[in-house]
Amino acid sequence: MRFRFTVILIFLSVISSPTLGQEDTAEYWMNSAKDAFKTGSYDSSIESLDRAISVEPRNATFWTMKGFVSEAMGRYEESLDCYNRSLEINSKDANVWYARAIAQRNLNRTNESIQSIDRALEIDPQNDAIWYDRGTTFLIAKRYDEAILCYDEAIRINSSWPWPWYNRGLALKESGRYDEALLSYENATALDQNYTKAWSEMGTILAGMGRFEEGLAAFERAVEVNPQDSVSLSNKARALLDLKRYEDAVAAYDDALAIDPGDPASWYSKGIALAELGRYGDSLQALSRCLNISPNSTQAWYAKSAVLKGMGETEQSDEAWSMYQDLTYSHIRFSDNRGGSIEDAIVIMNAIGEMDGVGSEYYYLEKKFGKKEVDWDLTMQSTVGEDGRDYDKMDIRLASGEETTIYFDITDFYGKWLEGLGL
Repeated sequence: MRFRFTVILIFLSVISSPTLGQEDTAEYWMNSAKDAFKTGSYDSSIESLDRAISVEPRNATFWTMKGFVSEAMGRYEESLDCYNRSLEINSKDANVWYARAIAQRNLNRTNESIQSIDRALEIDPQNDAIWYDRGTTFLIAKRYDEAILCYDEAIRINSSWPWPWYNRGLALKESGRYDEALLSYENATALDQNYTKAWSEMGTILAGMGRFEEGLAAFERAVEVNPQDSVSLSNKARALLDLKRYEDAVAAYDDALAIDPGDPASWYSKGIALAELGRYGDSLQALSRCLNISPNSTQAWYAKSAVLKGMGETEQSDEAWSMYQDLTYSHIRFSDNRGGSIEDAIVIMNAIGEMDGVGSEYYYLEKKFGKKEVDWDLTMQSTVGEDGRDYDKMDIRLASGEETTIYFDITDFYGKWLEGLGL
């Protein structure tokens, strides 16, 4: 955020005297505030600014500086109030409108922030930093087309600045325009060959397009620029995993985890790579580390179940599978009906589509009757429509030989997968 740098420069240059100046003057307290700010003593800086304002209450710069220090402390409401006071004195300062916009954005007042930043642009329409942050406000609001237009304007004004190219790439990626996003990242890295985040995002796009070798090269470049970037290291490892270079992937995940041992995604993916190498014990340890950090990771429970099954630990595998199922269908609600007839059908609620809804039926049956193909088998599944509602009829044979039928009311989700396809 460039406005920070602008305000800092103003703040440090307000008083050019190398000494504090005469005591109890505005100059004295402003210098005192400046010195306190430089040492990170924000509370003292605010106290000194208040003393300066008490001497010169109509000094817009003092109010702007107090707003900036308050913003640096995360006190956004106070910061906004200070910028408002400054603008009451001088409404023609683009930097203050800009600062006001950022404070409003930090308070999630998106529309107000855009109005403020537009006022700044009325005063200073060729300010690339303001156009950049206008784009970032739209990006945060997920208004991607408007964000792209702002970044285009920032680039028009300052074609040598890589940041707008990077954020433009983010907006294009979120819009699903991956080829264009890739070009934006390429432009960002052409302008700054050490732009780690741009190299990493480029690699992500390439890997997502199935161009794993090129993605790996981009991630390796990001790591070369910043060997301590755990995200790029993890992304590099993921590309190696996609390329089935499992030993190399494990080594790369070890590098990433040495920097960020609390990343559950790296532990999970390391576990997958180790399983592919047949190192089930090591894989189980990695997956367990993932679950210690992120106990609700459905994919880790699923993988743990598969690894335990491969190790012949059937009982533990079933327990892990049960946890996976419980988490996967935790959003589903079942009515208290018994399901023995259409009139008493079990109503399934909150399913996000047919696949989710049908899966929850099997989840319910396993909870009621035990493991499928061990404790029971499905002999017939059919759909019945009656009185404007839809039902799944599940004919089941238990291990004892007993046969039973369970009815599910599937009206809540039936046909939703067709809606998703636009049919």
